Amino acid sequence: MANLVPLTDDKKPFVTADGSFSYYNLTYNEAYHAKSIGAYTESLHKFVFASGILEKLQYKDVWLLDICFGLGYNLAALINEYLKTKGLYKLNILSVEKDPSVLSLLKNNYLFWPIHSYSILRKLLKGNSVNNIDLHIIIDDATAVFEYLKFPFDVIFFDPFSKNKNPEMWNI
Repeated sequence: MANLVPLTDDKKPFVTADGSFSYYNLTYNEAYHAKSIGAYTESLHKFVFASGILEKLQYKDVWLLDICFGLGYNLAALINEYLKTKGLYKLNILSVEKDPSVLSLLKNNYLFWPIHSYSILRKLLKGNSVNNIDLHIIIDDATAVFEYLKFPFDVIFFDPFSKNKNPEMWNI
């Protein structure tokens, strides 16, 4: 049975202002999300609303490049909002994540929310297409993958750790 709050050697859980869970990464010495804002709220406003992706999905299929998948909150927030629409157009996601342990964390953690969005995200990670959404994930350093990404993406979510903690990501 999955743990309610899985612990790892280099990630420690905490509750954020909006009640959503996030983790502190001891390797980078930085949290995945701002505790004072909330993991879900931060993802919703900094990525989903700010990118204009929902507006694009009203009139065409959209290709999203998600750099630094992390805990999946950006995609979960997007899925949650996408499901509120009629979903007539396809959402194609290519995500890049360096740390495979976050995927294990996501698969075994049932405190991330919205619960329904994370349930869909777990199915997508297994290779299933769900609700007109496809997800392809590359486990690799984004700096190494960038030169091979030739496809024209409509939207890019760029969410690495800060420039001080992860400078190599800020030079691509």
